[in-house]
Amino acid sequence: MNNMNFKDIIAKVKGLPTKTKNILFLVVGIVIFLAAYMFGFQKIQEKTLAVQEEAGKQSVYVNELKGYHSNIQTYEKGIEDSKNTIDGILVTLPRGMNSEDFLMYIKTMNEELGTNLSSVSIDADSFLGEFPCIAEDKSVTIQSFRSGASFSANMTYAQFKDALKYIYEKTNQITFVESVGLTYDSESAKLQTSFKISKYYITYDGSEYVFVPVPDVSLGNSDPFGTASR
Repeated sequence: MNNMNFKDIIAKVKGLPTKTKNILFLVVGIVIFLAAYMFGFQKIQEKTLAVQEEAGKQSVYVNELKGYHSNIQTYEKGIEDSKNTIDGILVTLPRGMNSEDFLMYIKTMNEELGTNLSSVSIDADSFLGEFPCIAEDKSVTIQSFRSGASFSANMTYAQFKDALKYIYEKTNQITFVESVGLTYDSESAKLQTSFKISKYYITYDGSEYVFVPVPDVSLGNSDPFGTASR
């Protein structure tokens, strides 16, 4: 039915005068042109809006970059200050520690204070965690550890205060007093003290552990019964 109607329309158009057909074709052409124009204009308008939106985003980004650039000296100083702060902290953390290191620290401290060291006990190290950081101008993952020790010594009250000052002011590595016990000995007029202290150290890929020098200790007579001369 639709085909018959379309054929009827074609037949009627063919039967129209030439002038009328020209006018009709002109109108149809204008309608087609307007439809194509409106469709294309809509597409172009959509693309224009998308470009304007993207340009707006880029403009905001450019303004942010301009703001960063105008404050670049402030940022560079902040980065340098942060780096110096990190370096200042890292220098107080050795790149490893063993029992001999802690023993020598306690021994040296008591020798300098002139106290009578009676006992030392070294705890097992404990892992604290890991975190990203900048060390030696490179990004690394730092692993942190705690090392603890306890010692007892007889000292005067003045020596006790000097011991605290030695730990917190004269030690160039991070060290804390976890607990301290004091007992007054009336016969010697001295304090029987017991300290529990902690030290901290770190390791990371490429870090180098530096051994603390330990003096040679005599291990006794290699031939106590003199059998080697027989």
